[in-house]
Amino acid sequence: MKELKLQGQTPSGIWHIGGKGTTNPFCGRTLRVTWKKTWGGKPAGTQITGELAATFCVNGRTLIGELLVPARNGGRHKVSAPWSRNWIDVEILS
Repeated sequence: MKELKLQGQTPSGIWHIGGKGTTNPFCGRTLRVTWKKTWGGKPAGTQITGELAATFCVNGRTLIGELLVPARNGGRHKVSAPWSRNWIDVEILS
């Protein structure tokens, strides 16, 4: 992991999509996600830091990642992100 961090690369396993009885190996880890393009009303350059809750496929085409981020009321809420290396950059924080 240290070598990947030094090189600025993201491990390929981060892009795994959960399915029947499988989960992304990075679920539960804290990530910083940066949008490369506008998606879901969020402009390019938007940064979200949160815990990866799930990754899944919608309509057989759209890959989604859900992050749990701190809410203003002290709880957490989900933020959806396009789960593709073409749309986001991912940095693993813990």
